[in-house]
Amino acid sequence: MNADIFLEFGRNPQYWFRKSLSLRNSANVLFDAYHSQAMKWARADEADQTLIWGQALAHLDSAKMLYGLALETALKGTIIRERPSSVQFSITSDASGNVLTAELSDISGQKKGGHNLMKLALETHLLDRDSNAVFQNQEDFNIAQDILNDLTSFVTWLSRYPIPVRATQEPQYPKDPRSLGTEFRNWTDRMLDHLHGIPTDA
Repeated sequence: MNADIFLEFGRNPQYWFRKSLSLRNSANVLFDAYHSQAMKWARADEADQTLIWGQALAHLDSAKMLYGLALETALKGTIIRERPSSVQFSITSDASGNVLTAELSDISGQKKGGHNLMKLALETHLLDRDSNAVFQNQEDFNIAQDILNDLTSFVTWLSRYPIPVRATQEPQYPKDPRSLGTEFRNWTDRMLDHLHGIPTDA
């Protein structure tokens, strides 16, 4: 990619939100496929259930990775829009000032490749507890944190590799069972709607 175009896209939060919406739409397709397979599993003969459930979980794993990436991209877009001074690009240029190379090196303290959704959510005030909070009660707030930690695991390795980077790294499994399966969408959609500027009653 041309360095000037790279900088134009990287500095414009709208490109980040568009990408987030695209990732979310793809995640929705996979989530619907998971739900369809889960319904099929419930009606299937016992001999077929293991295969069908495995297919359902494969769809869910990939959907969770894409939901996590959709959140990450929207959260980073929010930082670029609201606190551009905390975003750093490394640029090299020639003596005439022509930009030769450009690299996104830091977004609000997260080096390139940073996928910590909880940290990004705190940086963007997604989890603030004021009168305009996305989640007004403690129970919803706790579940949202569970989901962000869970999706971070799927983005960083659980949907991508058979092992984590380090043996000591464990999946951040949610404490509340509602953070899993079909119900996790109730909280994920509310966070994405808020970040994408979609009214909650839409």
